[in-house]
Amino acid sequence: MQKALLPVRYLTISTGMYELSHTGEPSIDFAWPNAEYQKCYAPFDGIVKKIYEPTNGVFFESKEPVLWADGTYNYMTVYLAHSNDISNIYVGKEFKQGEYFYHMGNKGGGSTGVHLHFGVSAGKFYGDGWYYDPNAQRWILNDAVEPPTALMYSNDTVLGDDTRYNWKKESEVHEDKYVGTPVARNENVDQIEVYVDMLNCRKEPSINAEVEGYANLGIYNVCGYAEADGYAWYSIEPNRWVAHNKEWEHLYPKKEQPQPEPTPEPTPQPDDKDKKIEELEKENQELKDKISLLEKENKALKEEIEELKKQDDYKFTYIADHDGFYKIELFKGETLIIK
Repeated sequence: MQKALLPVRYLTISTGMYELSHTGEPSIDFAWPNAEYQKCYAPFDGIVKKIYEPTNGVFFESKEPVLWADGTYNYMTVYLAHSNDISNIYVGKEFKQGEYFYHMGNKGGGSTGVHLHFGVSAGKFYGDGWYYDPNAQRWILNDAVEPPTALMYSNDTVLGDDTRYNWKKESEVHEDKYVGTPVARNENVDQIEVYVDMLNCRKEPSINAEVEGYANLGIYNVCGYAEADGYAWYSIEPNRWVAHNKEWEHLYPKKEQPQPEPTPEPTPQPDDKDKKIEELEKENQELKDKISLLEKENKALKEEIEELKKQDDYKFTYIADHDGFYKIELFKGETLIIK
């Protein structure tokens, strides 16, 4: 959706609303510092609905609703007057937003200097586009509104010495954005229901965090919880947090599920028990037999060590491992000691 932008790229005012020649009407005259800034640009995609020849005035209507400076959406019709040449303009002609389509001038209406007379009507063009007000003794636009509430100045607009009103910059006005996808009620999970419109949804749990948009009305599964800045914060979706207040939301804690009865250990049957005892006793006996054998081997080694300790004056010992001739005949088990 387009934002409604002022048609001038140099913002300075020569005559404000309700004063001098604008008594009784919220119109504005824009001035200029040099010829380049006399150019005027289409404030939105629109169509020419009427031309008032005495002042070369043009009624220009938006083709679609546009975003206003006050944050609302509506059709808009603007009135531009005093160009000296509108030969390129006719009723029914369309212009794209930002397209150069009008020029400041001093055509008609008692104009004494080059400027742009500018007024705004809320909604679509209808009737003659204006009506005669006997009290103000002038023609007033239908549904006239003050331009600072309707249009913002573009990011490349130069601000002059006399801007006079609280104009908003294009980058300062944001389109209302709603985020979040509500889900069905589910008692098995923690949920939160948003039931107020325009509840800020932030990217982090903090009042200073960036606002991503407004949370859509409905129920959400709770994805996270945090406490900050005096609020309890609930995450309704990844990177989307809302501050909790019972006037804004309602919490639905999940329903507690009954705990299942513990499964008892099976009781060993008599046959299984006897069999198990028999197996363990057998393993125990095998271990005892291994221990007995190791003890015998250990005893033999100790005896051999003691025998060797007694022979403290030998230089060489050889124990025959079989019957045979070794040049010195030995019998199995005999020890040859060379001193």
